[in-house]
Amino acid sequence: MYSEDELKLLAELRRKRGVVKAALTRAQTFVSNFVIGEQAVSLLEFRQEELPQINRKFDDIQSQIELIAIEDTVEAETERNIFEELYFMIRSQMQEIIKADKASNTSVHNASHISSSSGNRNQLPPIPLPSFDGNIQEWSSFFDIFRAIVHEANEYSDAQKFYYLRSCLQGQALDLVRSIPINDGNYSVVVERLKRRYDNPNLVIQSHIRSLLECPRIEEPSASALQELYSHVSTHVAALSALDQPIEHWDAWLITIVTGRLDRSTGHGWQLHLRNTNLPKYSDLESFLASRCVALEGSEAVGLNQKESKVIPNNSGTRYSKQNQLKEAQLTQSASSKKFGAHSRGALLAASKVKEKCAYCTSMHRLYTCSSFKNLSVGDRINFVRETKLCFNCLHPAHAADKCKSRYNCFVCKGKHNTLLHYERKREPSKSVSDEDTPEEGVASSSKQTGSKKALLVHQGHGHVFLSTAVVLVRDHQGVRRKCHAILDSG
Repeated sequence: MYSEDELKLLAELRRKRGVVKAALTRAQTFVSNFVIGEQAVSLLEFRQEELPQINRKFDDIQSQIELIAIEDTVEAETERNIFEELYFMIRSQMQEIIKADKASNTSVHNASHISSSSGNRNQLPPIPLPSFDGNIQEWSSFFDIFRAIVHEANEYSDAQKFYYLRSCLQGQALDLVRSIPINDGNYSVVVERLKRRYDNPNLVIQSHIRSLLECPRIEEPSASALQELYSHVSTHVAALSALDQPIEHWDAWLITIVTGRLDRSTGHGWQLHLRNTNLPKYSDLESFLASRCVALEGSEAVGLNQKESKVIPNNSGTRYSKQNQLKEAQLTQSASSKKFGAHSRGALLAASKVKEKCAYCTSMHRLYTCSSFKNLSVGDRINFVRETKLCFNCLHPAHAADKCKSRYNCFVCKGKHNTLLHYERKREPSKSVSDEDTPEEGVASSSKQTGSKKALLVHQGHGHVFLSTAVVLVRDHQGVRRKCHAILDSG
């Protein structure tokens, strides 16, 4: 069941979706009534340029609807299929009309077209030489480009080719040929040595498989992290396919590897995506990851751009949104229940959606949510924040704590520092710094001992104060003399 606010938002989004679909219908009507020769083809080209914008608007709105109406998957797929079929049909019709118009004018402008193409080709900027640092996965693409630019160019001597090849090498690859002098006879020797070392399909295939097994793990759901994982896997799968590996039969272990790197929310979404217990295809997982990236990007954009819907005044006259009041309540509850607790659950969920690199572990999350940073001692945290010049209050760079605009302080002592940097001092009872008390007989027999000075150590909140004392004899109400310590006021 949906709440009243969610129902209102769904109704508004569906109304916007109807407006976008109406724009696509108008484009279809225009293409259907278009007659070549009677109307300018440029009008059709302008409409063709607007079609991707219509598609993006529909995708953004539909993604928001799917994020709210999670259970209506059948309706969501139906809406997307109908819109995409109509969209691509209109684009195809436009392209056919434009192509037919250009074909009719090809014979007239053929000569000028050839001359202008040649002129444009001569004006292209030179292609820079590629570099190679010994990564066996990059050897094939490197040498293909070098072969086209230098190796097969007849205007260069072998010595020149050797010089250009050596200037492209770095790291381990350069160490392999560094000792060989540059001359015409050594160029072919160097090329053969590099090929024996790096042109090894067996090692290349093993390297790509290791890269797949070591693909990055997603800790928190975000569009950037999911896109990074998707791109990483797709790159190495495409490389293995180019090396004639039977990736079409690798569905089981590819799916196992990729799903093992997904965060809990995305992995749960993949399980819900499966319709039966049969082994899915890797192409199904690719489609799911692509749609998931689009959905996360849409939700993050909405979260950043959506304005606060309702603002209510509090008792002090300051206006806060319901979202801010809820966040304050969660932060207060976290501070009272856990003395050194970090941010509340609501704050952590909000922080997980922010694209920000952690200053400690370089992952995509804020520093105060980093588990590795929390595992440090308080002293190590303080040293790290001081060395990286971060704000001691909000843990962000570019400003100091006294200029921090954050309204949150330490939950323990309310000081102007982050709770993770709070150092709890151990309180000790006040004690006297002196030798053992003089026996009663000694005090009674010697007047010098009664005047000996002592020192009293008084513990205060943030330091210690030493006060001078003296041992004196006083009479009680029964006339008995008793030894006491008197504090001397030095003024």
